[in-house]
Amino acid sequence: MNSVVSNLKYETALISNNILEMDSLDFDRLFKAAADGDIEPFKRIDQQQLCLNLITTPIKNTILHINISSEEASMKFVEEILGICPSLLLQVNAQGDTPLHFAAKFEHIAIVDVLIKLARAQRDQESESRIGAVRQMLRMTNNKGNTALHEAMQYKGVRSLVKILVKEDPDFLYSANNIGETPLYIAAETGFLQGAIELLKNCSSVAHEGPNGKTALHAAVMINIPDLTRKILQKRESLTKEIDDNGWTPLHYAAYYGYQQVTRTLLEFGKSAAYIGDKYRKMTPLHLATSQGHIDITKEIILCCPDCYDLVDERGWNVLHFAMASLCRKELSSLLENPLMKKLVKEKDDKGNTPLHVLATCTRSMEALHNSFNNIISHVRVNPSAVNNRNISAANAYNYGYPELKREIMALSEDIEDGPYVRGILRRKCSYLDDHFKQLKGAKESHLIAAALIATVTFAAAFTLPGGYKNEEGKYQGTAILSRNSAFQAFIIIDAIAMVFSTSAVFIYVVMSLDMFKKYIHLFELGAWITVVAMGAMVMAFVTGTYAVLAPLWLAIVTCFIGLSFFFFVLPVAVLSSWCFNACVEETTRKSYLTTETSLNNLSRRPTMDSAASSSSNVEDISIGSTSHQSNVTIHETLDIIGPEDHHHQLLDAAAYGNRQPFNKQIAELIKLIVTPIKNTVLHINIASEKVSTEFVEDVLGICPSLLLQVNAQGDTPLHVAVKFERIDVVKALIKHAKAQHEELESGIGAARQMLRMRNNKGNTALHEAMQNKCIRAVKILVRGDSDFLYPANHCGETPLYIAALTGFYDAAIEMLAICTSVSHDGPNGKTALHAAVRRNNQGSLTRGIIDKMKNLTNEKDDNGWTPLHCAAYYGRYEVMHILLEFDKSPAYVGDKYRKMTPLHLAASRGNLNMIRDMVSYCPDCYELVDDRGWNCLHFAMATLNKDELFTLLQIPLIKKLLHVKDAKGNTPLHVLAAVTPYLTFSLDNVINKVGGDTNAVNQHNVNVADVFNLGCPNLKQEIIELSKHTGDGPYPHGVIGTKNIHENRILELSGKAKDPHLVVATLILIVTFAAAFTLPGGYRSDEESENQGTAILGRKSAFQTFVISDAIAMVFSMCAVFSYFIMSLEALPLKKYLTLFIITPWFVVIAMAAMVIAFVTGTYAVLSPSLGLAIVTCLIGLTVFLVLGHVGYTFVKEN
Repeated sequence: MNSVVSNLKYETALISNNILEMDSLDFDRLFKAAADGDIEPFKRIDQQQLCLNLITTPIKNTILHINISSEEASMKFVEEILGICPSLLLQVNAQGDTPLHFAAKFEHIAIVDVLIKLARAQRDQESESRIGAVRQMLRMTNNKGNTALHEAMQYKGVRSLVKILVKEDPDFLYSANNIGETPLYIAAETGFLQGAIELLKNCSSVAHEGPNGKTALHAAVMINIPDLTRKILQKRESLTKEIDDNGWTPLHYAAYYGYQQVTRTLLEFGKSAAYIGDKYRKMTPLHLATSQGHIDITKEIILCCPDCYDLVDERGWNVLHFAMASLCRKELSSLLENPLMKKLVKEKDDKGNTPLHVLATCTRSMEALHNSFNNIISHVRVNPSAVNNRNISAANAYNYGYPELKREIMALSEDIEDGPYVRGILRRKCSYLDDHFKQLKGAKESHLIAAALIATVTFAAAFTLPGGYKNEEGKYQGTAILSRNSAFQAFIIIDAIAMVFSTSAVFIYVVMSLDMFKKYIHLFELGAWITVVAMGAMVMAFVTGTYAVLAPLWLAIVTCFIGLSFFFFVLPVAVLSSWCFNACVEETTRKSYLTTETSLNNLSRRPTMDSAASSSSNVEDISIGSTSHQSNVTIHETLDIIGPEDHHHQLLDAAAYGNRQPFNKQIAELIKLIVTPIKNTVLHINIASEKVSTEFVEDVLGICPSLLLQVNAQGDTPLHVAVKFERIDVVKALIKHAKAQHEELESGIGAARQMLRMRNNKGNTALHEAMQNKCIRAVKILVRGDSDFLYPANHCGETPLYIAALTGFYDAAIEMLAICTSVSHDGPNGKTALHAAVRRNNQGSLTRGIIDKMKNLTNEKDDNGWTPLHCAAYYGRYEVMHILLEFDKSPAYVGDKYRKMTPLHLAASRGNLNMIRDMVSYCPDCYELVDDRGWNCLHFAMATLNKDELFTLLQIPLIKKLLHVKDAKGNTPLHVLAAVTPYLTFSLDNVINKVGGDTNAVNQHNVNVADVFNLGCPNLKQEIIELSKHTGDGPYPHGVIGTKNIHENRILELSGKAKDPHLVVATLILIVTFAAAFTLPGGYRSDEESENQGTAILGRKSAFQTFVISDAIAMVFSMCAVFSYFIMSLEALPLKKYLTLFIITPWFVVIAMAAMVIAFVTGTYAVLSPSLGLAIVTCLIGLTVFLVLGHVGYTFVKEN
C-alpha cells in the first residue's frame, strides 16, 4: 500500500514538473494547433510524460473544446485525439461543458456522431450508475444544469442533431436545468418547431416544465405557433388547464396577446380554462381578450363557452366593462349585437358602476372624434340614469366627468410589467395617438410662428414694390413702374402665392388648436407642406424681385444664384423629413393595438434629458502629473519663504546670494544652527535661490559636513532640494562629498547611500522627487549612485517607477529598469507601475520593459480586482491590449471585484468594436463568460454599438451564438437592443432578419423582445440608464456602460431650450433682409425717358453691389435656418440627422447675422458717400459687431 502511494506521489510530481516545462514549450502553440485542427504536435507529446487532458486554457477548455468551437472544427482531429487520450471524452471545462455540449452548441453533427460512436466503444466499461458511457455522456449536465440536448434546443440546432441525441436515450426524462427549463420548453420558447416535434415523436415520456410554473404549452402559445400547440396537446391534453405562478393557463396568454388560431386550438382540446380567473385580479381569458381590444377572440370564446360571459373579476367588472374602456365605436357596436352582451349593460361592479359609467368616462374628452356615448346609448336603448354607490349616473359622468373612475382606468392602462400584464391591464382607446398628439402640438407652435411671419413679410412686400411707383401725373400715376417687366410680374404672382399659402397655414394651425383629433394628423401634414411651399415661393419672390431692379446683369445673376441655392439645401431635407414623418405616423398607427399611454415615452426617439445629463462620454486620456517647481526663484522670494529677518539675517542673505565670504571655520559649529523658521539651512537657501553656487555648497560642506544630511521642517535634505530645483551640478557635488566620507555608518552603508535613501515627511527619497519633477539627468545620477536599493513606496503608496509610469516619464522609467538590479513597482490602491503605464497608453518600450522585468505583473490585480488588461479594455488602449495579450492571455478570463466583469465585458461596455473582435480572436473561449448579473459581452455590445458595428460584430460565429443566452433576469441581448434602440433609428425587424435572432424569447417578467421594442420595458431601460450613471463607482470613473451619445444628448438638451429663440431670431433676420431687397438704399429711377426706369439708382456703385449680395446671403441663410428649425420641430428625423441639422443650423443664423451687418455697412456707405466722414464712422460702428463675434467665438473654441 505504501509503495502505491509513493508511486502516485512520484507520478503527480512528475506531471507537475512536466507542466512547468511545457510553459517554455509554449502552450499557445498547442492551442493554435488545436484550433487549426493540426494533429501532428500532439502525436509528438509523450503521454507518459504529459497527458493531453492536462493541456487546458484558463477556463479549463481542453484541446477538444478548442477545436470544436473553432471555425476549423474537424471530425478527424476529434477522433484521433480521443484515440490518443480517451479520458478527454467526458472531461469538462470550468462551465461544466463536455465536448458533446460544445458539439451540440456549435451544431457539429458529424462530431456528435463521432463522440457517441467512441463512447459506445467503451460500452464494456459500465459506469458506477450502471449506464453505458453513451448515456452517461448524454445525461451529463453543465454548471447551468444543461445536457447536450438542452444546448441543442437553446441554440436552435438542426433537426437531425436533436434526432441523434434523442434516439440514443429515448427513455430518459430530461429534467429542468437550473432556471427551470426542460428541453421541450426551450424548443417551444425559441420557436424550434422541428426540434420539439422530434422530441415528442421519439421520447417515451417528455418533461414539459418551464420556469415560474409555466409549461411547454404556455411557451408555444406565447410565441404563437399553432402547429406546435397542437402537437403538444396531442401528447398531453391536460396541459390546457395547467396554471403558472400568475394563475394563467395557456388560454389566458392566447387571449391576452391576441392569437386567434391558437385560441381556437386550445378551446378545441378543452374549454374549462375559459372559466379560470387568474391569481392577481381573477381575470378570465375573456376579460383579458377584451381588455386588450381583441374583439375576434372575445367573440370566439363567447361562441365556444357562452356561459362564461357574465363572470367578473375581483372588482366586479364583467367583459362589457372592459369592452367599454378598450374598444372603439365600431367594435362596441359589433360586440353589442350579441344578445348576451346587451344583458350586461345594466350590470354593476363592486362600486356600482355599470359599463355605461366606464364608457362615459372614456369618451367624454373625445366627443368630437367618436361621439361613442350617445351612439351606444341609442344602440342599446338603455337609460343612462342608473347611479353608482356615490349616486353618480352615467349621464352625469359623461357631462361633468368622473375623476375617480378615470384615474382607475388610467392606472390599469399604465400598469406595465405588473405581474403577467406586460402590456398593461387595459388598452386605452386611441392611446397610440396620445404622445403623437403631444409631439405635433409642440411642433405646431413653431410652425405657426414661421407661417405668420412669412404671411406678414409677403403681405408688406406686395405694397413695397421693387422699382417703386410712378410719380408723374396722368392715367398711370401711383402704379408700379416695372409692371410690364417679366421678372416683376413673376415676383407679384409668386409673392401672392407665398402670402396665400402662409395665411392658409396660419388658419390651419389656428383650427388645430381646437383639438379636432380626427383630422389632426391630416391637418398638421397639410399645414406643414403649405408652409414649405410658402417658404419656397418667398425665396422665388426675392429672386425675381431683385432681378427686376438690378441693372448690371452679372449682379442680378449672382443674386439669383445665391437665392436659388436655398433649394439645394431644402429639397433633400424636405424629402427625408417627409418620409420619416409618414413612417412615424404609420408606425404609430401600426402599434394601435399594442401600445399603452406610456409606450412611446418608453421608446422615445431620443435619449431622455435625464440620460443626457448622466451619459458617459468617450474616454479621453487624462494627463496626470505633479506641478513642476520653477527652476529659478528670486532672492527676495526666497527670503520671504525662509522667514522673517532675525539675528542670522546677514548670513542667510549671504547664502541666498552665494556669498562665501562670511562663512569660515571659525563659525563652523554655528553654521548648522543658522536656520529659518521652517528649518532651512544655508545650503537649502542657496540651492533654492537663483544665485545657486556649486562652489558655495562645496565650501560650506567643507566647513560643516553635518549639513549634508541635515533636514528642514519638511524632512528635505539638501539633496531633495537640489533635485526638486533641478540643480544637477549641486547633486553631483553632494554625492561626491558624501562619497569622500570614507567612514562607514552604523547601518553598514556609506554616507552617499544613506543620503540617497533618506525620506522626507512625505516618504519621498530624492529619486521620488526627481521622478515627480521629470528631471532625467538627476534620475540617471541617483539611480547609478545606488542601483541595488529597492526604493519603497512613499506615504501615498507610490514608488519611483510607478510615478514615472503615471506621469509619462518613460525615459526615466526605462533607465531605472535597465540599471537597478531589483525594482519596486507598487502604487496606491493595489495598482502597479504596469497599471499606470497602461493607463497612460504607453505603447512602446516602457510597457514591454516592465513586463520583461516583471512578467507576473500582467496578472496583478488592484483593489478593484482590475488587471492591467482591464485598464486597457476600459480606457480603449488598443495597442497596449495587444502587447499584454502577447505576453499573457490569462487576465482575459479574470472578473473584477465589483461586477465580475472581464476585460472583454469592459471593452464591450465602452463600445470598442476592434478590441472586442481582437480579444475574442486572442482568447476565443472567453467569449461566453458573464458578469454577476449574467450579462455576456453581447449584452453590453447591444447597449453601446451602433447598427453597422453590431452587424460587423455578429459576423463572428462565436458572438452570434450569444444571441439566445439569457442573463439572470431572463433577458437576452436582443432584449437589451430593443430597450435602447432609439425610435425610428432603425427597424428592429431588419436587425432580427439580418442576424437571425428570436424576438419571441421571454424574460422572467414574460416580456419578449418585440414587446420591449413596441411597448418599452421600464425596468430594463432603467437598469441600463443606471449603469451609464455609475460614474466614479468603484473602478468605473466613466460609468459601467459608456453610451456613445453623450455629445448627442448634450445637444438634444440644448436644442430643447434654444430651438424656439433661434427660430424667432432667424425669422426676424429673414423679414428685414427680404424687405431690404425692395426698399433699396438710394431708391429707384423714376425718369420715364430712361430705359432703366424702375431699377436701382446706385446699381453701378461697388458698395451698393456688395450690399445686394450680402443681403441676399443673409436672406438665404436665415431662410435655411427657419426651414431647419421648422423641420426639427417635427421630431421625425432619425437621431443622427436631427443632431447634424441642429449643429449646422446655428451657424446659418451666425452667417446670416454677419451678412446682415455687412449689408448694413455697405448700404449706408453707398448712400452716405458724399459725407465721407459720416460714412466711415457709421461703417466703423457697424463693424464693431465682428469684434464681439470674434471674442465670443474665440472664448467658445478655447473652452470647448
